[in-house]
Amino acid sequence: MNPRVFLDREQLHVGQLVMVTGQDGHHLSRVLRVQEGETIAIGASEKGYLAIVQSIDGKAGTVECRIEQELPSHESVVRVYLIQGLPKADKAESIVQHGTEVGLAGYLLYESGRSVVHLDRKKAGQRLERWSKVVREAAGQSQRDLVPDVSYAARWVELKSWVEQLAPGLVLLLDEDEEVRSLKETLTAYAASKQGPISARGAVARQDGLLGTTGLEGTTEMPRGAGDAGVANAGPADGLRPVVLCVGPEGGWDDKERQAFREQIGGVPVTLGPRILRTETAGLVAASAVLYHFHAMGG
Repeated sequence: MNPRVFLDREQLHVGQLVMVTGQDGHHLSRVLRVQEGETIAIGASEKGYLAIVQSIDGKAGTVECRIEQELPSHESVVRVYLIQGLPKADKAESIVQHGTEVGLAGYLLYESGRSVVHLDRKKAGQRLERWSKVVREAAGQSQRDLVPDVSYAARWVELKSWVEQLAPGLVLLLDEDEEVRSLKETLTAYAASKQGPISARGAVARQDGLLGTTGLEGTTEMPRGAGDAGVANAGPADGLRPVVLCVGPEGGWDDKERQAFREQIGGVPVTLGPRILRTETAGLVAASAVLYHFHAMGG
């Protein structure tokens, strides 16, 4: 497996010479001690490339490479994001690390009503810097084509703004109190519709724009018990907007937050089954299930 680094470039092309500098350049030249003629992988503009090392400057910590070919994509056609209620201790670091390995496209760590940890602006900035470093390392280790973005929100209005900018097609509220609507049937309905977001009232809205609850007039009921037929009929998952998973902290979401998720950003409460998962487990399980559903994990 070739070592993988990331460049902040809009586009690369075959034959182009690029310089790897900074932390990645130091790692290649001083730690891995790559040699001229060796191959490395480069992620840039959400694509992966195979490159051949042309020259190394160990003192400067730089490596010049020539782009040899574009590699097959390692990313899902459906981008999955995680809103994670800020957990205790170093759980957030573990969540973003393993979530990146699984295939999550980005994170919003949210200081919810039941979060035990509270960060001031300085500490939040320090944590963000640390989380971003962990994510970058995990993206390289897992051969991702992109480095997932990590954001932080201390207020609901910031969370709502983040969701609005993302403009997802489906917001899934993982809720231990939900007993009817399963993750699988909700994803099946979403893949089958391709006509708009699924609302919290169990319907597919025939409209463009941000997720929002809609009345039943002019909507199609969410199919129940449809199995995998909806996915098969829908074909590839391209054309579907991002999916956002919402996982509460150790104490879960409070009632006010549940209501806000449903009414303000169209969150659809779903269950992962009869067992109660820890906050550091639930998002990874749900992300794996969503990516598998859309054939991004060998399924």
